[in-house]
Amino acid sequence: MEFSEADINRMLLAEHTRKTSEDTYARNPLDAENPGNDLYQKSLEVAAKAPLLHMELQMAAAEQRTMGGGSSASSTANEVGR
Repeated sequence: MEFSEADINRMLLAEHTRKTSEDTYARNPLDAENPGNDLYQKSLEVAAKAPLLHMELQMAAAEQRTMGGGSSASSTANEVGR
């Protein structure tokens, strides 16, 4: 299996992010779970929106299939993002 340059860049970014997160946690593990932490608060906000976003994506995909459109993930994601 061959990977494109974009795939490799994404994997490198993910690995770098993982290592940085582990290092940050190792230095101050309490900061990662501190409810006053801005990143923690933003994570909670995003997590709370996930079920609604998933439902909207599923509805848009079903609507496209019903209307005879293609089931392209990119066109569905673009539709939901509007």
